Amino acid sequence: MKRTIIMTVLSMLLAALMLLGALAEGTALAEEAVQTIDLNETTGQLVVDSAGTYELTGTLEGSVLVDPGTGDVTLILNGATIESADTAGIAAVSGSSLTIVLAEGTENTVSDGGSDDDYDAAIYSAVALTFEGEGALTVNGNNQEGISTEDADMTFVGGTYTVTSQDDGINAGGDEGGVITFNGGSFVINASGDGIDSNASAVFAGGTIYVVGSAAGGDAGIDTDEGYTITGGSIVALGTDMIETPGDGTTQVTLALSLENTIEEGSEVALVDAEGNAVAEFTALQSFRTLIVSDGALTAGSYTLLVNGETVTVDGADTVEITDTVTSIGSMGFGMGGPDMGRPDGMEGFDGMEPPEGGMEPPEGMGERGAFGPGEGMEPPEGGMEPPETNG
Repeated sequence: MKRTIIMTVLSMLLAALMLLGALAEGTALAEEAVQTIDLNETTGQLVVDSAGTYELTGTLEGSVLVDPGTGDVTLILNGATIESADTAGIAAVSGSSLTIVLAEGTENTVSDGGSDDDYDAAIYSAVALTFEGEGALTVNGNNQEGISTEDADMTFVGGTYTVTSQDDGINAGGDEGGVITFNGGSFVINASGDGIDSNASAVFAGGTIYVVGSAAGGDAGIDTDEGYTITGGSIVALGTDMIETPGDGTTQVTLALSLENTIEEGSEVALVDAEGNAVAEFTALQSFRTLIVSDGALTAGSYTLLVNGETVTVDGADTVEITDTVTSIGSMGFGMGGPDMGRPDGMEGFDGMEPPEGGMEPPEGMGERGAFGPGEGMEPPEGGMEPPETNG
């Protein structure tokens, strides 16, 4: 009997030791699953050719090519600066998905350069692209777009973003486009094209978003081919001569204004309620004539648009009345997404209008498209650009 008890106890101890060993091994394997790469020790192009999770630190004067063939890749940016002189800073060309995680408390920068039409953004992806984390990311689209996907969806879950671009700030391009979804995060997007542009659709469900389309004309703060919806978040979108309002499925109160006169760059703008409480406040990063504000603090009632402390008349009145979930007021035509909202191929204007021979000149004083790009008048102010203040 005693021998049997002893053997049982020994068996139990052996099993416990084996379990502890397995757990320890599993922990070691989990730690090894994240590969840390010091970009200071890398030159030229860093190629990620296997699925997995990679933590990037340091500075790279070059680019990161994500080309695993199959599988998912996660890049953790942990105080990383990636600056390419001739192509995208990060380009994902194969695999199932790319997730970019911004490590909490870190500042990260990705910039592109040159004139690469294949990878035409500071961050380019041909696969589903997701951004997560609680860090900060500055994106400099010196070639064309800031962040772009090709026939792939793009999702933002968290993080703080400052995006400047020579063309669209955030773009889901390609023949099929992709759905751009905002579930969280804080954004300042200052573009020389459309601020947010999808050849498919967009969903605004969360986050604080201040987006500005080109003052040179022909672009909007938000531009989609199939429409977009707003169900949450705080959004301020500025444009010049194009405006697209949210469509069916929008549940958050939204105000869209088309103004008689241009509001100049640098103006201090506020939308206040009948009691004088500001629902949205911002500094105009470029001149604008169209304005979309959506915030949980907006309700039916009377509001006043103030520019540098002075009341701006809208459609001949000193106040605007919000009467519906989406209220559109002003002198310029409005659209609600769909294919007709997109610009036809080769045309920067409206359907049925042909540009004059030799092209269209921008209005006097507006400059050429791209005049607000980095290094040409669109550098973010020292300390970075702050999103508009909202009560949402």
